[in-house]
Amino acid sequence: MPDNAFIQLRHFAAAIEAGTTKRAECPWCGGGQEGEKSFAVSRTSAAEALYICHRATCGRRGRLAVWGFRLEQLSDNSPTTEQQFTPRLYTCDTEELGEEWAAELLDTYGITRDEAVGVNWRVESHSGNLVVPICSRIGAVRGVEVRRSKVQVPIVSSPKTKSYKFLDEPWMGWYRKVTTGTTVLVEDPISALKVSRHFQVGCLHGSHLDLERLLEALEIVGGSNDLVLALDKDATIKALKFVVQWRFLAPNLRAVPLSKDLKYSTDEEIKQIIRG
Repeated sequence: MPDNAFIQLRHFAAAIEAGTTKRAECPWCGGGQEGEKSFAVSRTSAAEALYICHRATCGRRGRLAVWGFRLEQLSDNSPTTEQQFTPRLYTCDTEELGEEWAAELLDTYGITRDEAVGVNWRVESHSGNLVVPICSRIGAVRGVEVRRSKVQVPIVSSPKTKSYKFLDEPWMGWYRKVTTGTTVLVEDPISALKVSRHFQVGCLHGSHLDLERLLEALEIVGGSNDLVLALDKDATIKALKFVVQWRFLAPNLRAVPLSKDLKYSTDEEIKQIIRG
């Protein structure tokens, strides 16, 4: 796209009040044959705006400075000014899932050993901690999360989880036994594995939904299917704030309040909660 088009885009954004969104024809696709006003620009602050084309065949999105230079076009693969990524490699020996973890998963969460083995969960040889691979939507391993047992070590001073990020990609694991319809974003891999019996799932490995992970989820979901944010019970208010924060980029994003975490819910409860 020519630079003068970005100047026009900045001028358009500058005329929008902070905290509001306006629509226009997309400067990339022109709104298609019918000239749809599919291009949304949201003024997030006095100095910045976000933009997105909601047409599935276009989907251009990014952020820009209202005055001055263009910050980035998120659909490009051009280098950014962020700090250089340094991988954190995982070098410990692992072994197949043992009886202790198999019992904990089944007794506490209703997850069978076959389900866990099916997504390549293993056990750290020296500690007995669970080793969960974080996989992209095409199955590439982005890293691993090492998770200690609640049953074996109920009170310890060490963190509950440790993360090892191999690739400079969104820290998000996908469980895609189901590949159509509603997509659910959850906090932890145990919830993700349970929910994946009925929906495709993105695991955030935490309670934060940043722009990078949201954009990846939107690429999978598209504009017509539900994107459900189902954070744990203690993060319901946080989930609702994310829906408000990202509503212009993801009008199909909604949050569901939980009376208990999904990892402790039955299959029928999960389906009822997600489908509303």
